[in-house]
Amino acid sequence: MAKAINEKEEKKRRGCGCFGCLGIIILLIILIGSCAKDSDNDKSDKAATTIKQEETKKSEESKEDEKKQQDLQKQQEEQKKQEELKKQEAEQKKQQELQKQRDEQQKQQELKKQQEQQKKQESATQPKTNQVTEQNGTCTIKGNKNSRGEKIYHMPGQQFYDKTKAEEMFCSEADAKSAGYRASKK
Repeated sequence: MAKAINEKEEKKRRGCGCFGCLGIIILLIILIGSCAKDSDNDKSDKAATTIKQEETKKSEESKEDEKKQQDLQKQQEEQKKQEELKKQEAEQKKQQELQKQRDEQQKQQELKKQQEQQKKQESATQPKTNQVTEQNGTCTIKGNKNSRGEKIYHMPGQQFYDKTKAEEMFCSEADAKSAGYRASKK
């Protein structure tokens, strides 16, 4: 019996025999094949996803580049506008300064004209005979106006002769009378 039990045990051990090993080998081959297919699929999927990612990156980069270019264009336009404004302001300032200078020159010219006119009026009011007396020194009769506006002449030696300021000087009484002056009472 012991032999019979030993034989049964050996048969049980051998029972899986060639077919069992063959089955295990086939299963392993199938498993390896399916893994290889999955890895190929994974590789192709990975390649496709990397291509898609690269494309999206490229499109994002191109969009960013476009945005940067647009921003640069906007900045350049703004700079141009600011430069134009600065130029216009500078031109306006120059024009204002030129206008001020012109105004000042006109004022100065007007003042000069007024001064010249005043000088002419003063020279016209000063008697011509006064100039003659300065040159010759012979005309001694002084002519002026009193407080009432009357024209009066003063002879040397009269009471107010030294105190009066001569508006006109005459060489003779006839010259004074012909100019419309009357003799002083004192």
